[in-house]
Amino acid sequence: MNIFKTMILMALLSGIMIAIGGAIGGSWGAMIMLVISLGMNFIRACW
Repeated sequence: MNIFKTMILMALLSGIMIAIGGAIGGSWGAMIMLVISLGMNFIRACW
C-alpha cells in the first residue's frame, strides 16, 4: 500500500511541475519540467 501511495504522490508532483513549467515557459517549459520529473522518478525508483 505504501508503494501505491508513493506512486500517486510522485505522479501528482510530476503533474504539478509540468503545469507550472507550462504556465511559466509555455510548451518548452513544460517539456523541461517533464524531463526533470522523469529524472526524479527514475532516481526514486533506483534508490
